[in-house]
Amino acid sequence: MIQYKNQEPDSKAFAIGTGWLIADDLLVTAGHCAYDWGNDMGPAVTVKAYMGYSGKASIGNNSVQFRMGKRIVTTAAWLQSEGKDRTSDVAFIQLDRPFKGNLNKISFEDTPTRGTAKLGVVGYPGDKERDGEHGADMFEQFADVNYDLEKSIRHMLEYKISTYGGMYHPVIFFI
Repeated sequence: MIQYKNQEPDSKAFAIGTGWLIADDLLVTAGHCAYDWGNDMGPAVTVKAYMGYSGKASIGNNSVQFRMGKRIVTTAAWLQSEGKDRTSDVAFIQLDRPFKGNLNKISFEDTPTRGTAKLGVVGYPGDKERDGEHGADMFEQFADVNYDLEKSIRHMLEYKISTYGGMYHPVIFFI
């Protein structure tokens, strides 16, 4: 959950973002979570990270862990392009302390230039609502995708799985 510099003073609203662990205390997320160009909200100033979140009622439950973002960085290209360079839409969040337990961290591996893969989208979509709370439930959807990075306009692995209002987003970037 993210608050931005240009939000209304005293705002209790948080944007919803999703990331994945690459270390016990390091998340990868989208650059637009670090700096919001789309709504002119500017840089992120507060990041709350939850593991096991399933709505406000789950906070305080032993299965939910909470951490604060300590540092957040994004690419120079994301900032310089004012959010137009989607291939640079990546950020890293250093947490104030590690998550505990048996963690499924995601490691990097090279992707072949072309092929077929089962791609998954996992996150907390803001267009889905439960008990008046947007983004309260984790959503996941998987689909088999044929891809060719050389034919992709952005040279990115992309999917046609709708996670928010019918918009399609790249899932993995390549530079």
